[in-house]
Amino acid sequence: MDYYEILGVNRTASEKEIKTAFRKLAAKHHPDKGGDTKKFVEIKEAYEVLSDSEKRAMYDQYGTVDPQQARYQQQGFSYNPNMQGFDDIFESFFGGSGFSPFGTRERRQQKNKTLNINYTITLQEAYTGKQLYLEIPLPSGNKRTIDTRIPAGIESGQTVRVQGMGDDSISHLPPGDLMITIKVKNDTEFKRDGCDLYKDIHVSVYDLILGRKVEIDTLDKKFILNIHPGTQPNTTFSMRGHGMPIVNASGVGTLYITVKGLVPKNINDNHRDLIERARILTNTRKDV
Repeated sequence: MDYYEILGVNRTASEKEIKTAFRKLAAKHHPDKGGDTKKFVEIKEAYEVLSDSEKRAMYDQYGTVDPQQARYQQQGFSYNPNMQGFDDIFESFFGGSGFSPFGTRERRQQKNKTLNINYTITLQEAYTGKQLYLEIPLPSGNKRTIDTRIPAGIESGQTVRVQGMGDDSISHLPPGDLMITIKVKNDTEFKRDGCDLYKDIHVSVYDLILGRKVEIDTLDKKFILNIHPGTQPNTTFSMRGHGMPIVNASGVGTLYITVKGLVPKNINDNHRDLIERARILTNTRKDV
């Protein structure tokens, strides 16, 4: 995947040119405007790399921002994350002596292990983002106090990396990293699909017939939904800009509101008579 080609810029492009290209393409391919979600994700990924000077430098040199893959390419090997490394293969043959047909050298571990933990948040916290304070026990017996932020718009399964806050068991090596895998709880009011939210509201059939203004609660504010007279049951309204934020990018998803009609269960004879008259009048009209 060529990030420069995805954004349509050359390799000498300035930060301003990269940002301008990203905004133009993101607006064109945003899912809310009928764009291709896969294409939008590629554009976002390319911008996240090329807008970061350190990541861009690594990408320009190695064609990747994966440190392990870059190290293999630096040594002249192709990288396969499922393949046992050359050092591991020769160690299994020669008993960890450090001998290699490419020369005798001592195997070097760059840093301590990365630790992985899980953390659960609510949909509201995913919407606003959350400052996270944790005390993490380490394999060495030490503890670390973590102070990091979960970004707004994060989805279940995504991770937050905290550099240098992982294992420190080997004292002469730098500490590893901490990977926090986020789980977002299911919400009773909203359903989520990526950056979009879905919500059902219930109004009486009379409100559908006559129309009504309904106050809608979102994750950060209230607004008025105007249900026009004659609205059919299960009609869905799309409210742009009221969905979830997009992680590390501009833009907010869409809130889809589906109107459900409620039929009254208890009606008296007077109500029934009025409803019957309305039905008769409705059936005589040709424009209904």
